[in-house]
Amino acid sequence: PIVRYEDISYQLRHREFSSDRVSRGILRFIFGLGKKVLVANQMGLVADKVFSSSTDSLGTAPAWIGALCYTLQIFFDFSGYSDMAIGLGCIFGFDFKENFNYPFVSSSIQEFWRRWHISLSTWFKEYVYIPLGGNRKGKLRTDLNKLFVFFLTGLWHGANFTFIVWGLIHGVCQFLENHDIIPVKKKWFKPFSHIYVLLVTVTAFVVFRADSMSHAAGVLTDMFNIKAGSASVNNEVFALITPLFIVSFLFAVLLSAPVFRKIEAKMADSDYSEGCMIAEYACSLLIYVLCILSLSSGSYNPFIYFRF
Repeated sequence: PIVRYEDISYQLRHREFSSDRVSRGILRFIFGLGKKVLVANQMGLVADKVFSSSTDSLGTAPAWIGALCYTLQIFFDFSGYSDMAIGLGCIFGFDFKENFNYPFVSSSIQEFWRRWHISLSTWFKEYVYIPLGGNRKGKLRTDLNKLFVFFLTGLWHGANFTFIVWGLIHGVCQFLENHDIIPVKKKWFKPFSHIYVLLVTVTAFVVFRADSMSHAAGVLTDMFNIKAGSASVNNEVFALITPLFIVSFLFAVLLSAPVFRKIEAKMADSDYSEGCMIAEYACSLLIYVLCILSLSSGSYNPFIYFRF
C-alpha cells in the first residue's frame, strides 16, 4: 500500500516486536501468497488466452469468461501483493493500513473506490482533489475535479490511452451517480446495484487489459453481441477450464465477499476459538505447501502491478 511518512513516523522510532506480531505477519503473508499463486495465476491462464486470441474468432462465452477471469486476476494479484506487504510489515514492527475491503460487494462506483486500492484513492483525494477545491466550490467544480482525478488515476497506470479511458469510465459513472442519472440511492434500484457495479468494473477492466482501444472494442463487441465464435479458439479456452481452475474460481468468488471474515469473527467469540486457531495454522501450512508446489512446477509470473 502507498504509505505516508506521517502514518509510520512514530513506528520508525518505536517499533514493537513480539512473537504474536511475527505469527500474525507470517499468516497474512501466506494468505497473500495464496491469493497470488493459487487464484490470480490460475485466472490469468484463461484471461491471457482470451485476450491474446483474435476478436474475430472469439465467441460470446469465452469473451465473458476472459473478462471475468481478468477482473478476478487483477484483484487477487494486487490484493495478494498488498497482503504480503502488510504481513511483512507486521513481522518487522509496522502496521500498514488495509488496501482493499471487498470492493465487489459495492452498490455504487463511489463505494467501489472507497474499497478498491484505498491507499491510492486516498492519496489522490488528499493531494489532488482537495487542493483543487474538493466539493467546496459548487457542483460543476466538484464534477470537474472528480473527472480530473480519475483522468490522472488512469494516467498513473501508464500513458496508454486504454488506462485513461478506464479511469474516465469510473469518473463518468460517479458523475452519473451524483446527479441521480444512475439512481444508486433509490430503493427500487438496490436489487440491481451490485449487478450494475460488477458490469461497470468488468467492462472497464476489459479496456484496462486490452492492448489498444480497437482491441477493447473488439472484446466488448464479442461480449455483448451474441455469437458462437471459432470452434478452435473456443476449444482452446474451454480446455483451460480444468478442475483446478474451477476450484480456484469458486474460492475467488467466496473470497471476494466477506464470508470467511464473518465465520472467523463468530468462531473467535465462540468456545472453540483455540480449535479455530489450530485450524487457521493448518490451513496456512497447506496453502504454503500448495504455493511451493505450484511455484516449483510453473514459470515465473510477476505481479501485474509491477508494471506500474
